Amino acid sequence: MQDRDDRALTPMPVTYQGRVMRSKLEGKWACFLDALRLRWDYEAEWFSLLGHGYAPDFRLIDYPRTWAEVKPDGITIDESQYREFARRGERLLLIVGSPWPDEYRVTLFVGDRREEGLLFALGRANSGEVWLMREHPDLFAVPLPSYVTRGEEWPLIHCRRLRDAYAHATGFQFWTPPK
Repeated sequence: MQDRDDRALTPMPVTYQGRVMRSKLEGKWACFLDALRLRWDYEAEWFSLLGHGYAPDFRLIDYPRTWAEVKPDGITIDESQYREFARRGERLLLIVGSPWPDEYRVTLFVGDRREEGLLFALGRANSGEVWLMREHPDLFAVPLPSYVTRGEEWPLIHCRRLRDAYAHATGFQFWTPPK
């Protein structure tokens, strides 16, 4: 069972690995990415989009021009800036919800393409491969380093390493900076 404070209307900043993050939800996703050995940098760069400044939450270091934005479940999301960001040649994973099975979905923006309802998965032949896929892989599967791939060995969305990553993210005790 996980706590629900990451759905609060006012996010509470937390510190993770010496970085102050704007919300506990972002901290949980940072823990999850660490558990999958995905190197990241937090709010690494600012972009001018549609007349406003925009800093994606995470830059995925090992995947060129690939970023992740985290949002709580149950809010209205204006995707116009994410679509514009992708049209500029960047790849964006919009992660909505908490890092726990059935409590999040990923939407991938690449160019003019938008693929929704994706989950994290691990490769079968190489468990170090991190994929995004739908629960029914005949519909869509993406290994993070490339774009669309179809193959004989579909990745796993239910495996011990992913379960451990979810548990690490939801069980981590954050330090909250004083107000």
